[in-house]
Amino acid sequence: MLRTLWDRLWQNPPRRRRNPPAQQQQQRQRRQARLGLEALERRDVPTQSPFFLDTSNRLYAANDATGQTYTNTGAFGVQLSVGEVTGGGQFAAFRDGANRVYLFNGNNNAITMTNVFAMDIVAGRGEVFIRDGANRVYTLALAAVLNGDGTFAVTPTQTAGFAIQMKLGYDTTTGQDFLAYRAGDNSVNVIETVGGVPVYGAAGLLAIDLEAGNQKEIFSRDGANRVYVTTISTATGAGITFQTPIMTAAFALQGMSIGRGSPVGDDFMVYRAGDNSVNYIRYMPGAPSTVGYVSIPGAFALQVVAGANDIFTRDGNNRIVYYQQDPGGTTVFQTTTNAFAIDIRDTRWSTVALPVDQLAILDGNRRLLVSVNNGTGTDIASFFDTGFFANDVQGFNHFP
Repeated sequence: MLRTLWDRLWQNPPRRRRNPPAQQQQQRQRRQARLGLEALERRDVPTQSPFFLDTSNRLYAANDATGQTYTNTGAFGVQLSVGEVTGGGQFAAFRDGANRVYLFNGNNNAITMTNVFAMDIVAGRGEVFIRDGANRVYTLALAAVLNGDGTFAVTPTQTAGFAIQMKLGYDTTTGQDFLAYRAGDNSVNVIETVGGVPVYGAAGLLAIDLEAGNQKEIFSRDGANRVYVTTISTATGAGITFQTPIMTAAFALQGMSIGRGSPVGDDFMVYRAGDNSVNYIRYMPGAPSTVGYVSIPGAFALQVVAGANDIFTRDGNNRIVYYQQDPGGTTVFQTTTNAFAIDIRDTRWSTVALPVDQLAILDGNRRLLVSVNNGTGTDIASFFDTGFFANDVQGFNHFP
């Protein structure tokens, strides 16, 4: 009986209800309609630091100086460095998964794909330093005039340098960047461009780590962790010469960081000693240059980051504690926050002693938070949760 009923249902499908002609016409019109995307108006809203790579390696750029909203650039990278565009604005230099170098112009959000491949990149002022798979150093000069499509006109130059570590510094005499680097034998060297041609200098030091400053100086650590300071004397077409190196009384762990008192002040280098105590060396340029020493009482840290008048730290519990220098650079004032992080970055140096620099932090889940100052800029009032998770975050933290 069930089979007979099934056969009848199979052979006699239900009759479809016919719609009135007017309704049929409406249905045909609906079926013929297509949803479309409205043509988007182009909006070249400038972006800036902080730039960050999220946990999927996608590149984002801040929409304004607060660092609270971001533009998804559509690009992906495995390394990030931030530089300044000639004439104003910022750009992000980054390597993709195949090590090709790209440039994102924050002024117009245009992406430049270069023909260069690198293992390391350091962005500067209108240029990028890279080292290729053989550790040879190249400079990429970014023309002030853009291509017709808004991308950078890039001129690569092969240098005679080979590097295993690179740091960006600034020559106050020539008014341009220099690259401090360690060669394969750990010797400390400098490349600077003079008249469109790279020139070179050997500082006469061996190091396992180095940092370059904003006043022609280079801080380096030797194999015993002792800190040395060397200063560029001249950079001409004949090459680069140096002042006699200063052997300091300081011994430092990895993670040295250079800041500056203010635009009219001098550089300082903050470091952790062997017991994780926080100290800094005041650099005073001259002929010859000199240094002074400051130890911050009771300060211990797992990470130190120097800024403009500011020293940011992660203490032994990963709590953010920061210190502000007095005008003389010899005394600091401590502030302990309620924020905890596994990594910190100074992503926006102030142009004067105040306000406090912008600090970007990654919490234990790699969530990105950005500092918010109080109304007068004298202290950090809170940290804004961006809602993003990041592998790296960077800003252009150099003077002038």
